[in-house]
Amino acid sequence: MSPLIKEISWSTSKEPITGMSASYGYQHSSALYVSPLPAIDADSSSDDDETFTLEEGIMIWYEKKTRATQFAYNQYVQHFRTWLRAEYGRDIDHRLKTKHLKLYLIEKAKTTSQMRPVISVLKSLFKHLKKLDVIKRDILLTFDNCKQKPPRHERKLDVSTVRLMFKESLKQSTPVTHVILQLLVYAGLRRTVLSKLLRTDIIRTELIKDGDIEFKYSVKARDAKGGKNRTIGIKTDVGRSLWDFAQSCSTEYLFPGNKDGHLGGRAIASRIKTLAKRIGKPEVSCHWMRHFFASISLHAGANLVDVSRALGHSSVAVTSIYLHSSDAAVSELIDLSTSMDGDMIDESITYVKTESSKKKIIKSSLKNTNKSQKKNGEFV
Repeated sequence: MSPLIKEISWSTSKEPITGMSASYGYQHSSALYVSPLPAIDADSSSDDDETFTLEEGIMIWYEKKTRATQFAYNQYVQHFRTWLRAEYGRDIDHRLKTKHLKLYLIEKAKTTSQMRPVISVLKSLFKHLKKLDVIKRDILLTFDNCKQKPPRHERKLDVSTVRLMFKESLKQSTPVTHVILQLLVYAGLRRTVLSKLLRTDIIRTELIKDGDIEFKYSVKARDAKGGKNRTIGIKTDVGRSLWDFAQSCSTEYLFPGNKDGHLGGRAIASRIKTLAKRIGKPEVSCHWMRHFFASISLHAGANLVDVSRALGHSSVAVTSIYLHSSDAAVSELIDLSTSMDGDMIDESITYVKTESSKKKIIKSSLKNTNKSQKKNGEFV
């Protein structure tokens, strides 16, 4: 069990944590108090007892989520519980009705610009609690997730901006920031997954091709979002650079740090934010690199399913959110030309009346055009 789960579920204090707003009117407030777990008599319990208290149900819900996800979700859940206690003097239980959720969401919308994550988290929790029979019915089952409002800045990066960031990273005293940027751009990793990479997660595979030895490189993303693992292929030149860096490390983690033995996600984000500010793009963050990874690879002809798998998405529908349009004319990719007598003819471009030979008609048309131009004095 993660330390954060213990902190959330076993807290016996009924006072809000210092530094966080206790008022449920604020967008980011999270009065993190929870009623203490009831004492359990070991002699009266049995292996057949499958009933769960609210606190136990929430603990199980948090179990397979990352520490960062647990913290974010907990803010939404505890904010709702605080409001419920203040308005009705009780916690989540079988007496909860649809009108309570509607009234809460109306109140929450007054101070929150993005309601989609609020509804999504609560829907996930209530669905889970219903499965465990903590509540009798899922009152959020019929609620629709509202549309996500567009971000303040579209997460669209061009190649020139990314090049500037790499150029700026070369000015650092160590290659750590440069390697972090490589993994963000060429692997599309989330910062939390990147921060926990082991040096052994940079993988080199030896292949024999035509009698010669070749190497392929990949990165293993462990315990990513949803507790999933995946392996991402890396461009050979970049992979070789990452491999050399990993081999030079004498620590277990690729990016060692004081917290939990490795750099934290915030430390990773801070390094990228510093680069962004130095090139005049302070709005750029780590997550922009995932959008860049998706958009650039697809514009270059990558398969949507492959990109979705590399990003660790549950479906290609999620991946589509990461895509941004380019200025290229899509029609440039359409080629209807065919070979005729050694020449490439595209009948979709110029109208030519069908006769015995298209090639003769085309040549005759060009010849008549030249004669007409000479007759009109257009040629000297």
